[in-house]
Order: sequence, then structure tokens, then C-alpha cells
Amino acid sequence: MSQKTSDLDQALLKLREMYSKELPAKVAPISQLLQNILIGFSPESSVEIEKKIHKIAGSAGTYGFSELSNHAGLLEDALTKINTQNLTTFSSQQNTCLADWKMWFERIIEQAQQGYTFSPEKYGTAYQDFESQFISVFKVTARTQRGFQGGMQDAA
Repeated sequence: MSQKTSDLDQALLKLREMYSKELPAKVAPISQLLQNILIGFSPESSVEIEKKIHKIAGSAGTYGFSELSNHAGLLEDALTKINTQNLTTFSSQQNTCLADWKMWFERIIEQAQQGYTFSPEKYGTAYQDFESQFISVFKVTARTQRGFQGGMQDAA
């Protein structure tokens, strides 16, 4: 590996680390808005979450947190569909899926804050089962994207 590549990798790893430290401030409003929507649907909140989660879906992949990006993309796609249909309420199935999405989101964020990429395999088929259910209920497709990995090894 050339010194130039090594320097670039180091710079990108520092950016990834900075991003992971900023995540709590970025995701707190999303978690709160989602919690509010689970209590009582609000089209305005749904649109606001969609905008915020779109930013996370894009930026997370850029910084090497592909699973966070993919997970955020699931919600973004579901909310885009919901917001274009002008729904005023969620079905009980949708509510359950959104609550499950939030739980997984918190796990993924926790690992990202520690500098690790979320590994669904660590949870057996639990994450796959969730993702399949979410895709079925909201009629969206799974996202896969790979951002910069920077040679970072997943720990866990």
C-alpha cells in the first residue's frame, strides 16, 4: 500500500469516527418523531421524518455504515409511499413494523457509535425476519449499498 493510500485511508477513518460521534444528535429527532407517530399518526411528522431519514440513508453509506444506510432506506421508502398515499393512520401491522424498525435502528446506531458496522448475522435470522416482514407490510424493496469501508474491521 502506498503512503498516499494509507494517508487517505487514515483521513477517511477519522471522518468516519467524527460521523459516528455526531450520530446521537442526528438520530435523536428521528427517534422522537417516530415515537410520536407510533402514539398518534401525523402526516406532518411523517414528512419530517422522511426528510431526516433521507439524510441519514445517504450520509451513513458515504461514511461506511452501509447497514445503517440500508436500514434508514427501508423507512425512507416506506414513508415516501405513505406520504404519497395521503394516509391518516397506520394499520396495527404497520405500527408493529415501525416499532420494530425503531428497535433495530437503535441497535445499529449503538454499534455505529462504537465505530462498528452492524452485522445482521450476529442476530441469526432475527434481523432478516424483521426485514422480510417490513418489506411485505410496506411493499418496499430492500436496499443494498456499500460505502467506504476504510479497511475497518467489524468487531462483534
